[in-house]
Amino acid sequence: MTQPINQSITRNKQMRCKAPGCTNPRYNLSAHCRAHFKNAYLYGDPLGRSIPRREYRREYEEASELIKANLTHPATETATEFIQKWLDACSMGKACVAASEMSRLAQGGVTSVQVLIEATALYLYSQRHPKSLPDDDRLSYQMANAVFRLAPQASYVSYVGKRAYRRASGAARRATGKRLRDALGLYFVNVHSAIRRKEEAEQGMRERLWTPLHTRATNNH
Repeated sequence: MTQPINQSITRNKQMRCKAPGCTNPRYNLSAHCRAHFKNAYLYGDPLGRSIPRREYRREYEEASELIKANLTHPATETATEFIQKWLDACSMGKACVAASEMSRLAQGGVTSVQVLIEATALYLYSQRHPKSLPDDDRLSYQMANAVFRLAPQASYVSYVGKRAYRRASGAARRATGKRLRDALGLYFVNVHSAIRRKEEAEQGMRERLWTPLHTRATNNH
């Protein structure tokens, strides 16, 4: 590391993290402290966080039910075919987006339908909880995180002798989520529209059931 870079890092560490409300010193040449730098790397934003499946369980179940009921639908077939070609290409060692991660999924037996359900569920979650995923970058990272969790990460023994697990790079996360959104965005909207129509129909039925009933007037004479 050259002297000018060392001096730049020293000066940068004397400044505060740019994340709102954070007063910690900046990390290396980043505009953020170590913790917020890590968040940006893993989740696409300094204020990002991991969203476990339990938080989007409802959306996962809705996506799973609808997709599995429409496996032979042209839209679902097109989406799963795209994902399957991606998995196959990576498993054969061809150059592709997030090759090592997608190859790991393929070797772990992850199916195109599983990938599609996870990605669709996160899209549905983002529509219902825009404050949790307020921009495309954070949605891309979370889609990738959910998909990458479908198969165990490779483990290794750290320098202190403890077992640790490898993590996908921030670039792989962003690229994977972005490719899913770019290629399958219309499908995600299609699923979202279908679920909304179902919800509106159910709401209409509830409203009709609640319509006041007419009673016959009592004749007191």
